[in-house]
Amino acid sequence: MKFIFTILVLLSTSANATEELLFSNEKKQVKKITLSELKSHFKPQKVSVFNPYTLKPEIYNAFDMKEIFNFIYGKKWRDSFAFRVSTKDKYSPLIETYKFNERKSYLAYSRSDNKEFVSLTFYKEKIVDLAPFYLIWNENKEEVPSRRRSHWPYKVIGFNLVSSFPEYLIPPKDSNQKLKWGYENVRKHCLACHSLYGHGSTKAGELISNNLTKKFTDKELKRFINLPRKVNPRSKMPAFSPKIDNRVDRINNIVIYLRYLEEKSKVKRKSKTEALNKELQKRIKN
Repeated sequence: MKFIFTILVLLSTSANATEELLFSNEKKQVKKITLSELKSHFKPQKVSVFNPYTLKPEIYNAFDMKEIFNFIYGKKWRDSFAFRVSTKDKYSPLIETYKFNERKSYLAYSRSDNKEFVSLTFYKEKIVDLAPFYLIWNENKEEVPSRRRSHWPYKVIGFNLVSSFPEYLIPPKDSNQKLKWGYENVRKHCLACHSLYGHGSTKAGELISNNLTKKFTDKELKRFINLPRKVNPRSKMPAFSPKIDNRVDRINNIVIYLRYLEEKSKVKRKSKTEALNKELQKRIKN
């Protein structure tokens, strides 16, 4: 059995070695690089991180993420807004560049104990295959009290450097603070799976243009974000980050922002309809 397990690990490592990691800038390809090439450019490190789901430390072989970005993009990446991370399962979080600059992040490619490259994650729901790469962080618990799921994507296959966020999704500067916080939380936590007018991930549904949020009252929507499977037992959506600070306020603000986008969309449609009606009347008269 030990012999068979060793073969499986070797096969997994071999497949990982040929897997290409794609780096882009505004969706334009900058470079593709394999694990073997990463090893030739960067010194692997043993990085220990605490897994809050198993309550045990895990040690990974990994590369310093900042060193990789400097090599691929030069130091100008720090002036951009964020990285959109691509994964094999279409989970696609947007992680601001300042986090990579100010905190310690690593690209893990195997466990240091040579065991299978898997872990228990996703709020104790399942054991997941992490290959080909797993983005991990060494963070100060006092400065970053909660481990945010969106910052720890596995099955990573690419990084796309994004210069800014679409202006039409950003609330006006003089907006209510709750609306602004709602926008920030939707951007950080919801768009890793969902999308807004095509911006975000294709893993789950479009939130506004497909009228997904309109199916719920405010109270129902808050309950669903809080514990999706209590509302719909068949839902694949995980509960909103259980250990995050100000959790109730964040959920309330998310709903405020989504309703703001719905209203904005309604006004836009009404304006477009009125313009089309005027054009129609002109053509009929002519």
